[in-house]
Amino acid sequence: MTRKTFPSSNQPEDLILERGFELLHRDGVRSFTVENLAQDLGMSKKTIYKFFPSKERLLEKMFEFASGQVVWHFKRTMEKEPTAIHQLNRILTLLSSTASKVSIRRLGDIKIRYPQIWKRMEEFRLNRRDDFLTIFKLGQKQSLIRQELDIDLTATMFMHIINSTFQPEFFIQNNLNPTQAFQSFREIFLRGMLTEEGIQILEELS
Repeated sequence: MTRKTFPSSNQPEDLILERGFELLHRDGVRSFTVENLAQDLGMSKKTIYKFFPSKERLLEKMFEFASGQVVWHFKRTMEKEPTAIHQLNRILTLLSSTASKVSIRRLGDIKIRYPQIWKRMEEFRLNRRDDFLTIFKLGQKQSLIRQELDIDLTATMFMHIINSTFQPEFFIQNNLNPTQAFQSFREIFLRGMLTEEGIQILEELS
């Protein structure tokens, strides 16, 4: 049974994308086939190709679908969590949890086999810069992030460090996993930004 993590419709396109991404996440891009997806959904390949005329197009739309999930989680977190530290902690925990479920080899397969999709993934990550800028502004307003910081520059650096670090070759060359990297990034980057009050809240959440 498909587990819903954010609101989705019962339209055939959305069901195909949702289950397709779950299978891709589980099996990797090498093992993912339209035939397996059709069998899993109990529909014909012809029905899937009606909405997505090629496997490559289907993969592109699946990543757009997954990106939409991330955006939804960002917005929901920013609406519900009371402080900038709570928001940053929840978002980084979400990203770490998501990254830990995908093998580095499978990420590498996507980067090599579908470079245009990987490029879109990188662009999507960089586009989260404005989300983090909004959180950083809130943090300064709440006196949890140091006032002397140029938060526009900080938000830009924040996302570029994430984007350049979270590459398959980085993890392979340094014998790291994404969870380790996120934990180190969280400790180094966030603690350098926060006031004493902000650090206290961060430690309470750890």
